[in-house]
Amino acid sequence: MVSFLTAAGWVLPGATASAARFPDASALPAQKPASQAASKPGNASSGKTSSASKSKTNAAKASATQKSNAKISAKPAMLSDDDAILAAKAAYKKKDLSAFTYLSARGHVLEPYLTYYRLLTAIEKVPLSSLQDEVSQFLTQNADTPLISPMLSAWQKKAGSLNDWVAFAEFAPPQNPDVEWLCLSVMYRFQKEGVSALSTTKSTWFSGDPQSQACTPVFDLMQEHGVLTVADILGRFRLAVENGKWPLARGVWARLPENARADAAAFKLAESQPIKYLQQAKPALVGTRELAFLSLEIAAQRDFDQTLSVWRSVRDRFSPEDAAYGNSRLAYRAARQAHPDALKLYSEAGATPIAVKSRTWNIRAALKAGDFSAVKNAIDLLPENTRNEDTWRYWYARALEAQKTADAVAAAKKIYLSLAHELSFYGVLSLERLGYADIPLPTEKPLVAEDKVRALLKTPAVQRIAKLHQLGLREEMLAEWRAFVTKQSPENLMVAADAMARLGLLDRSIAAVERIPLTIAPQLPHDTLPHEPAVEEAPAADSGRDEETASTTSPPGTGKPASPKPSASPVNDFAFRFPKPFNEAFKTAAGRYGVDESLLYAVARQESRFVPHIFSSAGATGLMQLMPGTARWVAKQLSISSYNVSQLKDPGVNLSLGAFYLRYCLDEFGDSVALAAGAYNAGPHRARRWQADFNTDGDIWVETIPFDETRDYVKKVMLNHKVYAQQNGVRISLLNALHMTTPFASGNENVSADDGARLAQSSTRVGG
Repeated sequence: MVSFLTAAGWVLPGATASAARFPDASALPAQKPASQAASKPGNASSGKTSSASKSKTNAAKASATQKSNAKISAKPAMLSDDDAILAAKAAYKKKDLSAFTYLSARGHVLEPYLTYYRLLTAIEKVPLSSLQDEVSQFLTQNADTPLISPMLSAWQKKAGSLNDWVAFAEFAPPQNPDVEWLCLSVMYRFQKEGVSALSTTKSTWFSGDPQSQACTPVFDLMQEHGVLTVADILGRFRLAVENGKWPLARGVWARLPENARADAAAFKLAESQPIKYLQQAKPALVGTRELAFLSLEIAAQRDFDQTLSVWRSVRDRFSPEDAAYGNSRLAYRAARQAHPDALKLYSEAGATPIAVKSRTWNIRAALKAGDFSAVKNAIDLLPENTRNEDTWRYWYARALEAQKTADAVAAAKKIYLSLAHELSFYGVLSLERLGYADIPLPTEKPLVAEDKVRALLKTPAVQRIAKLHQLGLREEMLAEWRAFVTKQSPENLMVAADAMARLGLLDRSIAAVERIPLTIAPQLPHDTLPHEPAVEEAPAADSGRDEETASTTSPPGTGKPASPKPSASPVNDFAFRFPKPFNEAFKTAAGRYGVDESLLYAVARQESRFVPHIFSSAGATGLMQLMPGTARWVAKQLSISSYNVSQLKDPGVNLSLGAFYLRYCLDEFGDSVALAAGAYNAGPHRARRWQADFNTDGDIWVETIPFDETRDYVKKVMLNHKVYAQQNGVRISLLNALHMTTPFASGNENVSADDGARLAQSSTRVGG
């Protein structure tokens, strides 16, 4: 249900969206937009319109209506319903309201979309007062569709842009409004409440990215009334600088009082000649100090070593706090570049507050340096919610394990046990570190009632999803999907997964089943764990937050996991989670170019979720998400003279070209799946630069890949590969692939999935 905005805050509405209004809208001045202002009177002296003039006007309107009706009756043959929907979308994108004259899709499952596109177009073209009743009717009749919020948002954004606050308040707010709407709502409230309304949007100010133009007048008012302070302005300036948004930084910097900032020439020098500006920096003035940090960021991206040298020569001019801040920024840049001074710079930053993103790179710098004590200390400084992510739990365990004391190793093992229940890269690595080669999966298969699937396929929401998919309207299909899936009970998600798979929407099928809790590695019994590694006997180590780091289902001090509540659906649903479509095409492509079929599936699942016609914003196309240039290069290597880019939508062609390119990446990097996956995602030239660091601790190599997207990609491809291989009866070891050994191994390396299930004494709930 949507909420209404009042002076007292948000309250639940008591009426439908069509009839609902913001409260007290009538108290606002009815400021008419220019487009709705009354025409100048025909008689300039009297200011009145004569009766004769009114009669002529009415006659003209009647005549126009008759002509319009005549045109409609003589209209050309109608488009098919499907074509009418597509034409409506095209007309909306062109803002061509006249194009809707002959479009109709009465009774079509997507009929609401034709009206939706027409009303969105009309909102931009005609006075809002003439649309109010029709919009109200649309909201009432289509309340069960995801079209309501975008319609409300479009109406209110248009009204706000015209300062027509009465129209703005005519309907309820949209669900999950964006920043533009939030700023307009503050302007609406300002008309009623005055300055008190401005403080509600202060959090919107603190962003390292440009905000909507609708926010500018709000920010102006905030500054005018003292809600936005000099400290606030400096805070956002640093966010913009840290985010590399120089134009935004310039605009924010201009908001500083004149006596607190340098002139425009100084800003230009800091941008264009950052080293020169840094060398002559005089941080006594607030503005020049902040420009020094701007020049530091720009210079570090151009020539890090020179910048570091200059910074060390001038940082004594800054206060200890500001010098520590500069050290922390260079530490972050150094870590991203794998610079050897990164960890030292983080140490020199001291206790200065560091953003979470920078702190995670502090951990990666420590991993690069092999300093597990620094790894542990940096993880301890993370916020609790970040610290409990599987990535940092794993590395905390690795840091404890490196201490080689009995207590520390026991604490590490406890964390590995909690992670081993999770189907993730680090969950499976933890499982293997404990000596188990396979992923012990539930043996029960999901039973989906056929009548439930058929009933779901007949629901209006699923029929709209199916038709939108058929027409290639993916953006709209995804909006329908999100609205649909959030309403499904956990029990019905498997039915939804089955229904989506039957519609050919494997990506939505995977998305549905991934919302279901999954139990893997059902308890690895503590008393039958592989033998302990050799450790130094020492006094009890201070393991800091070992109990906090361990699984939340492990009571402190017990030394073994508790028995949590079982998963709501402890079944092996991997046929949905890891489907194997286009079976013959995958077999053919894999066999032709000597690529492991499981690996080909692993890459395709991560690249496209098996959507054959998917097209990324960068231009990557199809199952293997091939870039046009890469595909042309592969076609040339294969002497395919008839190749054209449209063929990438064909699953067989796409898989064939993708398999060849994957084989090329494997050959370039000695059949290393980790390096080949990195090359496939980021390009072989980058993977070659990273290759030197791929040695005995491959998990460190993966975690320190400098690109966030590629790091995540490599982890998921390797996990996918292990799962698909295990489905095919082939054992894949992530540890072996990463040139690592099993530290606790002692006979359990041959434990099968069934053995693991028989050992089960408890389970844990993961995912959701």
